[in-house]
Formats: sequence, structure tokens, C-alpha cells
Amino acid sequence: MNGTVLVTGGAGFFGGVLKRALLNDGVACVSVDLQRDDDAHPGLTGMVCDLRDQEALNAVFAAHSIDAVLHCAAMLAHEMPSPKALWESNVQGTANIAAMCRAHGVPKVVFISSNCLWAGNIGRPVREDDPPRPVEIYGRSKWAAERVLRSTDGVDSVILRCPTIIDAGR
Repeated sequence: MNGTVLVTGGAGFFGGVLKRALLNDGVACVSVDLQRDDDAHPGLTGMVCDLRDQEALNAVFAAHSIDAVLHCAAMLAHEMPSPKALWESNVQGTANIAAMCRAHGVPKVVFISSNCLWAGNIGRPVREDDPPRPVEIYGRSKWAAERVLRSTDGVDSVILRCPTIIDAGR
């Protein structure tokens, strides 16, 4: 892919792995995260940005010609300062990403969701047509964020419901 990709959560574990792979393939990346991105690469622009801050997010989109968003950012339940902060970060942050994509003509969002949408053992592997039934706040926030993306006209979203992501160093 040529162009520039916005990676949310680019200073985090999975966002960082994905961002570095893209950079190694010659794709320019804008990394936004609540934490400073310590990676250095000629094709990387790292920005501290809270996805809940629509003005700051608008400035990021206005400053860069973004072709797609890889939305990896998420506040996890074990690191949340409060349930409200987790919900706002995961759901309102996703709504803000969708709104910025629509406003700035970015047609594609790949959203890293979670298999936490199914909380109990249903006695067999989960199928794509099994309705989500999350029971804890993180799973509920990911399900709500998926619905936000699906309801945003003009934004084509791909949703990946991942289990815990493991790679070297984790």
C-alpha cells in the first residue's frame, strides 16, 4: 500500500508491532496515542493525542493526508482510571475517529475489536453469526464501538475480533 496510514494506539503493544511492520514495508504512518511514541523512522510521525479530544484529532487529520486508519487504541479494564474513562476512550474515541474519517474523506477503518464480546462458554467455538453478549465493561465498550463504526455513513470498516495478541516481548 502506498500512502499514509493513521495508527491509533501506535505507541502500544499491538499498534507498535503493526506500525513497525508497515514502516518496514514502506508505508508512511502517523501514530497517535496517549503515550509518546519512542520509535524513530523517516516515515513515522508520532503524536500524543487523546481520541476523546475531537479538536486535537481534527488537527491530526487536517495536518496529514491519511488514506486509511488502523484503529488499535483501546483502554483496557485493568488499566482504566474509571469505568467512565474506559467507555469514553473506547466508544467516544471510536465515534470521533469515524467522524474525522467522514469529515476528511478517509474511506477505510480497520478496527481491532475483541473476542471479549462473548463472555461465557457456549460449548463450542464461536461462529461469526453468534450474537455478541459481553458481560464486562471492556467487551461492552468494544461492542458499542463496533456499532458506532457500522452506523457511520461514508466509512467502510473492517472489524477484527481478536483474542489476546501475543508477539515477541509479550
